[in-house]
Amino acid sequence: MDHVSAAADHYTALQRFYERLTGGLSIHLPLWMPGTRTLDQATLNAVTCMANTCNVRQGHYVLDAGLSGDN
Repeated sequence: MDHVSAAADHYTALQRFYERLTGGLSIHLPLWMPGTRTLDQATLNAVTCMANTCNVRQGHYVLDAGLSGDN
């Protein structure tokens, strides 16, 4: 099996899992910190943590190479 087929099989097999975990097909996993009450807060926690870790600042560009749910 080539890497493209393996990746497609992975996402197909885990589609329901990701939908239940994140509310969509995103694999940007939420970060449930103390006091976090909603999925939106947990998702923002994860994005904020990644941006801080990568030292993203105003004027920087960030590439999200994932596919949207419309594709």
